[in-house]
Amino acid sequence: RAHQCGKQRRKRHYFPDPASRSERLRQNNAGKETKMSDSLIKILIAEDDDKLRHELEVFLGRNGYEAVGLGRYDNTLLDILEADADLILLDINLPNADGEFILKELRKVSDVPVIMITSRDNEMDELLSMHYGADHYVTKPFNIQILLAKIVAILKRTNNAASQEKINCGMF
Repeated sequence: RAHQCGKQRRKRHYFPDPASRSERLRQNNAGKETKMSDSLIKILIAEDDDKLRHELEVFLGRNGYEAVGLGRYDNTLLDILEADADLILLDINLPNADGEFILKELRKVSDVPVIMITSRDNEMDELLSMHYGADHYVTKPFNIQILLAKIVAILKRTNNAASQEKINCGMF
């Protein structure tokens, strides 16, 4: 299977919350000793297909993430917010909820990265999702390794953006 290739065990991804990371960078710059957080990155999977949700949980877990599947969809937006995830994989077609509406409402209170995972492959749904604030739009079936690469890229970008400090360029 494509997502299990390579016999090496992968390094776990550790990213603390951006505020504490910025503080550690400032301490490093001052020559003080710092301590890394040991919490895993939490990825919430809001997918109603039990088989796919479980496969994603296992795959992401084996790649060093804390993958949590959302199992019920009666109060989806509140459940997503309470999960306090670092990234969300969100299906558009959820029972009792529309993923695009959830994304739109989520963006009113959070800027957590969101990758839409859906069987809808028309341009209008992709355009709406991107307009509402999705970071990526992936259509089923998809290559799980490419999804992982997108997750890594988004997390790298969002964690670095929060901790970058201004650089004094003098006359430039």
